[in-house]
Amino acid sequence: MPADALWTFAMACNVYLTFFRKYDAKQLRLLEWRYVVLCYGIPFIPAFVYFFVRSDSRGKVYGSAVVSLPLIIIRLGLTFLAVVLGKP
Repeated sequence: MPADALWTFAMACNVYLTFFRKYDAKQLRLLEWRYVVLCYGIPFIPAFVYFFVRSDSRGKVYGSAVVSLPLIIIRLGLTFLAVVLGKP
């Protein structure tokens, strides 16, 4: 998810601005609208454009979200395996 990475970058910018540029909470609050536009607006553009992209050989970019049963079993198995193995 691009928005997650962009929010991480925005928070890193907050840390930089706080420690090195001595921004206070009021100054950081003024930057929030820019973070929202950056973190949600930029990923929204290609997501919206893909609704209208279509090719003759492949069809629409966004399609059916149905996943076959073997893939579901593999996904669940790997997820739970990571959880079980990750516990100390």
